[in-house]
Amino acid sequence: MGHQLLPKRIALPIFASDALSSVAYAPDEILLTLALAGSLAVMQSLSVGVFVALVLAVVVMSYRQTVRAYPSGGGDYEVVTKNLGRNWGLFVASALLVDYILTVAVSISSGAAYITTALPALHGHKLIIAVSLVVLLALVNLRGTKDAGGAFAIPTYIYICSILLMILVGLIEFFTGTLGQAPTAQYELTATPDHAEGLIGLGGVFLLMRAFSSGCAALTGVEAISNGVPMFKRPKSKNAATTLAILGAIAVTMMLSILLLARATGVKIVENPALQLTLNGAAVDAKTYIQPVIGQLAAAVFGNGSILFLLISLGIVVAFVLDIMWGSVSLPASDVIDTLLGRGENTTTSYVVLNFRLPKALTSLIAGAGISIAGLQMQTLFRNPLADTSILGINSGAGVGVAIYTMAYTLFPSLLSTAGVADTCGIILAACIGALSVLLMISAVSSRLHDIVSVLIVGVMIGFLSSSVISILQYFSDEDTLKTYLIWSFGSVAGTTWRQLQLMLPVVLVGLIAALLMPKQMNALGLGENYARSVGTNIRLVRRLLIVITSIITGCITAFTGPIAFLGMAVPHFVRLLFRTADHHILVPATILSGSFLLLVCDLLTQAPGHQFVLPINAITSLLGAPVVILVVLGNKRKRDAFK
Repeated sequence: MGHQLLPKRIALPIFASDALSSVAYAPDEILLTLALAGSLAVMQSLSVGVFVALVLAVVVMSYRQTVRAYPSGGGDYEVVTKNLGRNWGLFVASALLVDYILTVAVSISSGAAYITTALPALHGHKLIIAVSLVVLLALVNLRGTKDAGGAFAIPTYIYICSILLMILVGLIEFFTGTLGQAPTAQYELTATPDHAEGLIGLGGVFLLMRAFSSGCAALTGVEAISNGVPMFKRPKSKNAATTLAILGAIAVTMMLSILLLARATGVKIVENPALQLTLNGAAVDAKTYIQPVIGQLAAAVFGNGSILFLLISLGIVVAFVLDIMWGSVSLPASDVIDTLLGRGENTTTSYVVLNFRLPKALTSLIAGAGISIAGLQMQTLFRNPLADTSILGINSGAGVGVAIYTMAYTLFPSLLSTAGVADTCGIILAACIGALSVLLMISAVSSRLHDIVSVLIVGVMIGFLSSSVISILQYFSDEDTLKTYLIWSFGSVAGTTWRQLQLMLPVVLVGLIAALLMPKQMNALGLGENYARSVGTNIRLVRRLLIVITSIITGCITAFTGPIAFLGMAVPHFVRLLFRTADHHILVPATILSGSFLLLVCDLLTQAPGHQFVLPINAITSLLGAPVVILVVLGNKRKRDAFK
């Protein structure tokens, strides 16, 4: 069984998929039970969830002791058999068998409900979907642990990342006061006749206990890891215990966060809408469709376009995997997947994937998000659909910083021994200072020139000035330095190393999180300064924050990838067209995801399998962005002509 041994990152989705899927429907069960006693009872859902979380923590700690004391993989059966006897062990095994059968049924039913929620056209086909999923799971499991791990790992991680992303964005909106309302928030919840007194008296106590027991569905599947200890890589017990801790942390975080957001967005889950829900004092239709909790939260956090967020996220996953498999050197797909799942050996494939293609794909993911959000911020700041870091000369400013930093080694050789190589923090600082300087100049000009076209012209001129400075530096540089800078100026995500990613990732993430915290201010600024002042927005502070965030993101990314043109302009327009909204609560996260997806696609198009050449990524992004500029200009002209 040695070839079947699993690392923690693969064992987690295999053995924890049951427990983590339970978190999807456990909040539903709590809210469904408390809804019987009316609105005030539902307010206690988070308290019930806290007690469930405490029990879950105790269970996880108990099983961590179990996997250390009984590493053979017998789990509950072995513990009870050795301590209480064979008959009691068989009793526990029978209970577990029933539990696993029911868990599959409940989890599949919940999954089918969420599928029909995401795709309303499939309403009425839950039974077919559920049966198909059961058959699919059976066939995959019959392939063995190794193949099942590969099949389950990616979907499980997509599920975890999607839920955590929704929670992160939801909590940011919650603490900033910008969180939307659930689709059922408009309804009023009434108690059923059997629980008209709410949580008062003995009936209320029993209802709380029932809600607690229903919420304990979140504990289902925690024991699976104790049964699979022999499947772990050595040290088996330690790895199993660590996986249990990770499982517990994720499950508790997800469940409590979902309940908190459900309470904040006004989510209502009922068995009988006609009996328990009213709208403006009138009972609702008995056929009123009530979405599951996570479906309602997705709509509240991301808007009605939540299905689009899901599709873009799936597109990112597909493009990311293809970007790793696709390249000038053909690699067997099975070897690539084995390497990504931690099963690869020290082969040429593993070396190429881990040291070249994986950093390249991660760079595309990060750079696409950062450049796109910087473009959105520029369009909001200047209230100009043509504003972009490349057109306004910000990329050129970052280029000047990089040129001075890199070419200083040629002009002043003594600096080489003290400053280090150009892939250190210095190159990020130089690029950020260059981008910030240009952006401050543009901002100062825009405060004096109220004509948007004039501001753009000034930006282009500043870009030319930056190019002139770069040309002078190039003239005095040696051939090798000149060639290096020229290649850098073409733009590429292929040369990024893990060391550079360690520097770039935290800087860009800080900028993206800051952007996620400012949709309210960006909405106000986009409607004009007078409106922004009327709602209490500190315009000067918001402008400074946008300038700093844009400079940091642009400078950091440009330092390592070179200037990537047009992407920052094209993606925000693509998102506005796709989501049909100007609300930055939706535009900001949608721009981040869409930017990552489109740059991954552009990187795919730069490569030709079997050929040694790689096109500059600017050649592809320009093909994407230039038509967008033309369409925007033509669209604005049509709007002006309509008012003549």
